[in-house]
Amino acid sequence: MRALADCDVPLKMSREILAIGRASRLAALCLRHAGVCVRPGVSTARAAQTAVRRALEAGARDVRVCASVNATAAHGEPDTAASRRATW
Repeated sequence: MRALADCDVPLKMSREILAIGRASRLAALCLRHAGVCVRPGVSTARAAQTAVRRALEAGARDVRVCASVNATAAHGEPDTAASRRATW
């Protein structure tokens, strides 16, 4: 078995680990806010805008959101077409 020091896994400093935790909590909050507007007739772009707005209000910078319905073959940029069912 190789020693941890021999692995190619970059080790994080405690401040980096804390920053990852803050970013993860913010991402969860943004998803909850976007999920509130998920219903038939609402576009994925609108849900993504909701998440982005919440992240920016919390002080995030350079925010990107990928939102698509579950039946989409290739996920990518949010779409402005309204959803027919809330199956996100």
